[in-house]
Amino acid sequence: MLSRISIARAMQWGFGIAITMVFALGIYLIVVISNVRDHFNTLVTHNLQVQSVLSDLRFYTVTYRRFALDYGLTTSASAHRDIQKTIDENDKKVAASLKRFREVADTTDMKRFMETVQTRINAYRDMQNHYLSLIDQGEIDKARVEMLGPMLAPFNTIVDSLSDLQETLLKQGITMKDQESSAMERAMVIEAIVGVVLLLFLIIFGVLLTRKVNKPLSVLIEQMNTVEKGDLRTRLALTQFADDELGRAAHSFDQMQQGIYRLAEGVQRNTQIVENASQTMLERMANTTLRLDQQKSEISTVASAMSQLQASFADVAQHTVTAAQSAADVKGHATNSQNVIQASLNQTESLSGAISEASTVTQALKNDSAGIEMISQVIRNITEQTNLLALNAAIEAARAGEAGRGFAVVANEIRSLAQKTQDSIDEINQTINVIQNHAEQAVNTMANSQTQMQSGLEKARSSQESIGHVMTSATTIDGMGHMIAAATEQQLDVAKELANSIHEIHQMSQDIHRSVHDTEKLSEELKSTSRSLSEVSARFQLA
Repeated sequence: MLSRISIARAMQWGFGIAITMVFALGIYLIVVISNVRDHFNTLVTHNLQVQSVLSDLRFYTVTYRRFALDYGLTTSASAHRDIQKTIDENDKKVAASLKRFREVADTTDMKRFMETVQTRINAYRDMQNHYLSLIDQGEIDKARVEMLGPMLAPFNTIVDSLSDLQETLLKQGITMKDQESSAMERAMVIEAIVGVVLLLFLIIFGVLLTRKVNKPLSVLIEQMNTVEKGDLRTRLALTQFADDELGRAAHSFDQMQQGIYRLAEGVQRNTQIVENASQTMLERMANTTLRLDQQKSEISTVASAMSQLQASFADVAQHTVTAAQSAADVKGHATNSQNVIQASLNQTESLSGAISEASTVTQALKNDSAGIEMISQVIRNITEQTNLLALNAAIEAARAGEAGRGFAVVANEIRSLAQKTQDSIDEINQTINVIQNHAEQAVNTMANSQTQMQSGLEKARSSQESIGHVMTSATTIDGMGHMIAAATEQQLDVAKELANSIHEIHQMSQDIHRSVHDTEKLSEELKSTSRSLSEVSARFQLA
């Protein structure tokens, strides 16, 4: 059965059984020890309580008789009263001890013994009370006979029964100790038996598990050593392995061996292919190197021709730039002339406009002078009327005499002011006449100047048109020169780019030549590596 389960499951079962047995043994020991401890504690506690009660009862009983004897040894009434109190207190202690004994008595025999002892103590108490009454009556001798005769045997019976019970309890304690010791010994024996069984189980389980592991493991190690030597022909006998961890490991190792077999077979096959391809690559690299050398020589020739063509394009571009510069100079001079004429035209037109405006202003001044003359005539008429009025006022003032003297003074002032105004008007008229004459001359002069200015403007415009045609021609020449220069520059750039491309092709050709040389070296290294790989794969025996 062990051969059909896995190693992990077998170990789980084995250790599970061992742990279960140890756990069960531990529980058993705990239960046994707990029972023994509880029983022992209970019995010890009970026996101690019973022994204590018996000791007290025996002490109080003996003391009870001693106090009675003391009562008979004196005739003093006060001493008798004191002893009687002590006897009563002792009697109470005896009753209390009997009560405690009744509480701790847990068996029928002990309860029956307690009733017997109580009966005997009650009977002895009656006898002792009779003894005390004899002492009180003075019959001391009779009382002593009672104490030493009939009362002695019951007292000894009570004391002996209490002593016998103490010895019985002591024997019960010894018996209990022996019983508990036997229980502990049984538990120890069971523990030893379980330990031996568990040890035997572990030994047997270990031997079986070792046999289960060692045999297939040795087969697997032997197969690993065979594969390590390069022998892939012999496969692992999977029938010798169970369906466990070692069986799965053996199955995985067999698959790995088959994978190595296929890998080694493919390596040997591909090594020959790589070696043949390396030889073919070396031959093709040699042809490629030869052709690259020829291509390199031809590219050098083309590069030299492109350098000469680039120099020719540079000369053409230089001459074209010079011609374009001359055309640009002509265009510049024509532009300057046109700008000067245009400025002259602008100034002339401005001057013509100013003359026209001055003529207009002068004509307006002439017209305003005529208006002023009319106003002066009106003022003249008003002055004449004022003189007449002032004259009439003077006449009326003269008629008025002294009353009109003030008015005559005002009339004289008005006439004097009117005269002055008329004189000023005459001067203004003379000045206006002079201004009108000068204004008319200025209008005529400005009209002549404007006519001459218009003639000059026409001629200047004609000159401007001629210079415009010259500038247009210069612009055309300059544009053509720039176009030629641009085309030449483009051709020069194309030539430079072509030269650069040829140079790059030359560099690339050299790089390809170096790459081919490096590839040739790598091919040789690949061929050497394939030979080494072939030697390594030859270590594996496939057939």
